[in-house]
Amino acid sequence: MKQVPPGGQAPHTLTSLVRRFVIEDFERDRELIVKSGVTPPIWAPEYYRKVSVSKREEWYKTTLLIGCLGVDDGFVLYSGDGGIMELLKPSGEQLTALTPNALLATDDSLAISQFASLNYANSQFSQALLASPGAFERSLMLSSDGFDRSVQKVAPTAYGDMDLALKRGDHAKALSQLISLTQQQDADLDNMSVVWLRSPQSGHAKALPQ
Repeated sequence: MKQVPPGGQAPHTLTSLVRRFVIEDFERDRELIVKSGVTPPIWAPEYYRKVSVSKREEWYKTTLLIGCLGVDDGFVLYSGDGGIMELLKPSGEQLTALTPNALLATDDSLAISQFASLNYANSQFSQALLASPGAFERSLMLSSDGFDRSVQKVAPTAYGDMDLALKRGDHAKALSQLISLTQQQDADLDNMSVVWLRSPQSGHAKALPQ
């Protein structure tokens, strides 16, 4: 995994909050699944009960990507593999000039390097603090490792292309671009998802109540 800029340890208070919320969701999910007695299609029921239901550390082995953008600043917090692309556009210019900045990307081997489970420690989270973009408009795209690997292998401009379509409000085009990516011969279809965040415009910002 490469990180630009290099990720440092995330603040304890923030990761503690994230962990608490994840655990609360996990407990609800786990209780529902255990009570219903369901088994994932690729698992043998007995083995699933033995190694997954009874072992909490085996649950939620996944990537966690969190992003927050304000009018000026922002941050990303992440554990596991995937892609986080910061895209900057000069304010007031046509939606054609983008400056991409990879905050998180799959490494050159395109291999999954780590997983996050419910037992993750604060030190397993990395962060990138995003300073004011100045005269640029900022957006973020947070993606699964499958999407990021596919972009690197077959569609290096996909982040920028989808970002421009979404900035124009053309959601149908962004969706068609995603579908086109999945249809490429070397695309990684195991896990293909992406989330788009955009900084609020200063004129639309609302002050929080005191």
